[in-house]
Amino acid sequence: RYLHSCPSCRNAEFAMDCTICFEKFDVRERMPMSLPCAHSFCKNCIRGFLAGQLCPTCRRAFHPNNVQINFGMKAMLDELARSSGSSGSARARSRSRSPRQSTASTLESHEVAGLKGLYRTVGTSAVRHEISCSSDLLRLIAKGTFVEVVEVRHVPSQQRIRGKLSGGGWMSMTNLVTGYTWAEPVMLGLYELKAGSTVLREGSSCQSAQLRVLRKGTFVDVTEMQHVPSQKRVRGQIRGGGWISIANTETGYTWFELVSDGVHKVLAEKTVVRQGISCSSERLRDLQKGTYLEVVEVKHVPDEKRVRGRLHDGGWISIRNTESMYNFVERLARGLHEVAEKTVVRHGISCHSAFLRELEKGAFVEVVEIQHVPSEKRVRGRLHDGGWVSLNNTETGFGWCKHVKLGVYEVAVLATAVREGISCNSAKLHDLAQGERVQVTEVVYETAEKRVRGRLDDGGWITIKNVETGIQIARSDEVQV
Repeated sequence: RYLHSCPSCRNAEFAMDCTICFEKFDVRERMPMSLPCAHSFCKNCIRGFLAGQLCPTCRRAFHPNNVQINFGMKAMLDELARSSGSSGSARARSRSRSPRQSTASTLESHEVAGLKGLYRTVGTSAVRHEISCSSDLLRLIAKGTFVEVVEVRHVPSQQRIRGKLSGGGWMSMTNLVTGYTWAEPVMLGLYELKAGSTVLREGSSCQSAQLRVLRKGTFVDVTEMQHVPSQKRVRGQIRGGGWISIANTETGYTWFELVSDGVHKVLAEKTVVRQGISCSSERLRDLQKGTYLEVVEVKHVPDEKRVRGRLHDGGWISIRNTESMYNFVERLARGLHEVAEKTVVRHGISCHSAFLRELEKGAFVEVVEIQHVPSEKRVRGRLHDGGWVSLNNTETGFGWCKHVKLGVYEVAVLATAVREGISCNSAKLHDLAQGERVQVTEVVYETAEKRVRGRLDDGGWITIKNVETGIQIARSDEVQV
């Protein structure tokens, strides 16, 4: 048949392997899947390592709902199978094995192109001397640490994606069997200034020439991100020119927050879905309060004083009025969650996937990904230590897990200590009296000390709740932990 006689088709056949796992595409678990940017990878890698992150080739962010079968490649696979027959297909696969694949069995790892860059750790991570997980331990890095990954490799024998750090050593990024995640990329895109004000400067250095002052509530489109260790900053270049500080890597203070896509819940009594990004485009339908929806893209529309979101099933909605700061919808936040009712962790996103373990009421879990599953009337969350749990029943409103909010907390006891580090045994900085209010920018569950700890925007950590005794040390303006 012509597929085997045409040189260009033979070259295409040579190239039909996934550049992450280096396995041949097939029409089952390794179905070729195309991202919105048109780059393709196998179904297993999309579902496992790449879900909800960045394209390894061009580093564009994508959403799982925007991933489709690459029907061109699938058609070629079907044609090859029909023309070769089962035994012929086996011989063809053997003949078409590329030099990269022929050595795969003798290599300890394969490079995954396009995934290097700035990451932030989701949990405590071990940095080891070599790529092997069993090599000598160099150091431990705490949750929330920014790291520059200069090389990413797939280690099939250990079922890991491993990253080489700019400061030396290797760390695990993802366990491809359990889905456990150690680090996530720092995303580009639309950011909102949460601090009172900040300075836009000409260059990536905090000492470069000042361009202008940005006020709280300003939205910027960040197109490049840099870690500047000497100044303990993550800096972002914005569309239109200039650089801003995103975060202080020493204190954890953040000036800007990513306005991201994902699962949202309608807060307004009713909101309108329109054909285009403009609020004056054609009306498609209305969404009632409490509706869950999937936003796959967010844009700032300055002329209409709106942040608008594109839905995975078509149309655009208003997310926020940037003049009045009214929120039409609320994004379901990742991060620390408390289990409100006993629940089950399962292997996959479906409530019918394999059972892994149970979670008791009062347990704390770190949710790193949230997905809406309309067919099961559930909002499901992927845990950083592997597995999925139900967060909400979208039909009844029942919740199994509740998010531990960031924001303003008020001290509820006579006094509590602000300490230098996440541990209750770290150096004491000062005390807070009952009734004092503080801004909490990060919350973590410290397992060894059975404490929910909060990082303050002006430095230091406090205990929010003693989980062992049940004593609430500080209460959120929005919700109790």
